[in-house]
Amino acid sequence: MDTDETTMSTEERVRLLDQLPPSTPLTLERAAHLAGYRSVSALRQAARDGRLRVIRHSPRSVVTTAGDLREFLSRLQQRGHARGQPRKGQDAGGEGGE
Repeated sequence: MDTDETTMSTEERVRLLDQLPPSTPLTLERAAHLAGYRSVSALRQAARDGRLRVIRHSPRSVVTTAGDLREFLSRLQQRGHARGQPRKGQDAGGEGGE
């Protein structure tokens, strides 16, 4: 990593992701950070479900590309319930009845 990505704003991370060539390999950890996820678990689940293309070098070494990450994120936005937003028909509270 050329810059200290831990202190970058969301806009800076998005700009950095957009500047990367599509074939740039990214570890799932770096991809999660660039996408704004707090942990890598969501991307691991997306890879298991086949929603995020990955390359498995070994069971513990999994990478994706900048292009595949951008494609995954754009599909999330197109579905109309991007991460952090309630799905249509669900209340914003997200809590069950008491």
